[in-house]
Amino acid sequence: GVYDLDRVRLTYVNEALGLTEADARRNSPIDFLPIRADAVLVARGETETGEYRRQHELLVDGLRRAGADGATVRSLVCRGRNHFDLPLGLGDPRDELGRAVLGTMGLA
Repeated sequence: GVYDLDRVRLTYVNEALGLTEADARRNSPIDFLPIRADAVLVARGETETGEYRRQHELLVDGLRRAGADGATVRSLVCRGRNHFDLPLGLGDPRDELGRAVLGTMGLA
């Protein structure tokens, strides 16, 4: 995911979005830690670009530093996947991400 929208603001994508610095700050999940949850699963594909990898680590580290209100923070890197095909395994107990999500929900 994208958790620091200021990076998006600095790319060509912002031509269509029109994010201001204030918009990016107001809408960036990284600026709203800690969260209230018992467990947090942060997943990314193994074949992601450097920026997606950086964003993933930014959120995982931020959650752990903030204590996430006592939440267990789990980082998962799914083999051979990227952000386009990663969601295809949600809810599928045969899929690495599906197992992790179902387990986090107590449904494994």
